[in-house]
Order: sequence, then structure tokens, then C-alpha cells
Amino acid sequence: YIQELEVKTVKVELSEGMRSVIGILERMFLERISKLQRMGVLRRGARTSVKELLGSASRIQEMIRKDTKGGGAYYQAMSIQAQAMKVSHAMELAETQGAEALYHYMDRLIKETGDPNCSKATRKVVSDPLFSMALNKVDSLREELPPKVEALERYIISKLREDPDSKIITFTHYRDTASVVFERLSRHLEKGVHPVRFVLCVTEGNAVTVGWGKDRGDGGYPQGAVDRSTLRL
Repeated sequence: YIQELEVKTVKVELSEGMRSVIGILERMFLERISKLQRMGVLRRGARTSVKELLGSASRIQEMIRKDTKGGGAYYQAMSIQAQAMKVSHAMELAETQGAEALYHYMDRLIKETGDPNCSKATRKVVSDPLFSMALNKVDSLREELPPKVEALERYIISKLREDPDSKIITFTHYRDTASVVFERLSRHLEKGVHPVRFVLCVTEGNAVTVGWGKDRGDGGYPQGAVDRSTLRL
């Protein structure tokens, strides 16, 4: 039996600066999608979803197997598809996690290019002038609080003011966001906000390690394991 839930959606607006960054990333994304469409990998005239882009990888591999000329052009398509996936992930971070998370991701891609084994796709993305343009803008927005975190902060303070005994669970898609939420809420101890960060870490086999860092938010203290089948991650 699942208890009926009341769901309330709170819409937040991205800042003008972040919308500008997303616009640059979208140009990068569409350039690569257009190439894949011209190569016959993706449908023309339709907006490409992440699901379709993911599925195109197996389609490209099939094209390579069937190509009697060695599949050279399709190997290029595989690299372009990987580039599009990286840019798509950057767009998702920009839209959902904020400037700081996006900056760390883009910085990580740059550092990867220093590795001799770095993929061609990563090198192509990082060397794109639009990537540098987006990175410079993101760097200037790093102190900007993600609108979702700001809205959450206001809600929790308001809820605890109404009912000091309330217990609130907040789920985040990325661990970095959990750290940001924890840090922001830790500023309001005098208002009755006492955050504790819990982290689920996939370990070997079918186990998920549960850890937390009370009042520190550093996580990683293994407190036991549960079978993965008991959790929906």
C-alpha cells in the first residue's frame, strides 16, 4: 500500500546569465546534431532527445559493421555522438544544478585533455571556441545560487517557522548539489534548521553503502549495506 501523496510543483526562473550560457551550449549541441543528421544517423526535422541520441550509438556501430569500406566516416560519427552527449550533460547541469556544478564539469573536461589517453571527443569539445565562451561566462556566475536551492531554502525556513517539529527530506540528483544544500541550510541553525546529509554509494556486487556526515556534510562514513533490490536509485 502506498499512501497518497500531495504533489506541488514550484517553478523557478533561470538567471539571464545562465540562460545565456545555455544558449551557447545549445549552439554547440545543435552543430553536432546537424552533422549526425546529414550523416543519416539521426532523423532530420525533429528535435533530438537525449534518449534518441543515446540510441544512435548502437545504430552507428551497426553501420560500421555493415560498411564495406571500413566504416571510417561512421567512426567519425561515433566521436560526434560522444561530443553531443558531453554537451547535452553540460546543458542539463546548467538547467538543473547551477553554475558551480557546471563549472566543475567543464573544468574536469579540460583536465582530461592533459591525459595522453583522453578521448578525441573530449578534445574536440574543449577546443571548440564556444566551449571557452561558455566557460568564461560560467566562471563569472559561480557565486550565483541555483534558483532551486534558493527556493528550497525559503520553503524549509518557512515550514519550520510554522511547525518547528517538522522533519523534511530533500532528494538531489547529484552529490555536489546535496553539498550545496547542506551548506546553505547550515547557515540557519538559529532558525531551527539542523541539516544532516545522507549519501548512497554503489559498492561491489548488489550492495549500496549508506553514509552520512552530521553537521559536516562530508559523507562517506559507511554505516551498513542494503541489497540494491530494496532501493530504487
